[in-house]
Amino acid sequence: VSRCATLIAYCEFVAEGIAGATLSQAVALTPEQVIAALEGIPPHKYDCARLTITALRAVAEIALNGGQK
Repeated sequence: VSRCATLIAYCEFVAEGIAGATLSQAVALTPEQVIAALEGIPPHKYDCARLTITALRAVAEIALNGGQK
């Protein structure tokens, strides 16, 4: 199992940030907003923010489709 501290940090930030948000509000979050919120992350790690938002949107789509992909 590979661990990426940056990916974990982005995921934790997003999870905390969307707690209590509507699904529409959660999927409106952009990678750029996540990148801006966590200062000090080197640019070569920005793909982790994009991956985090892609995963969030995929889960939201599954939720909107009644648990089906």
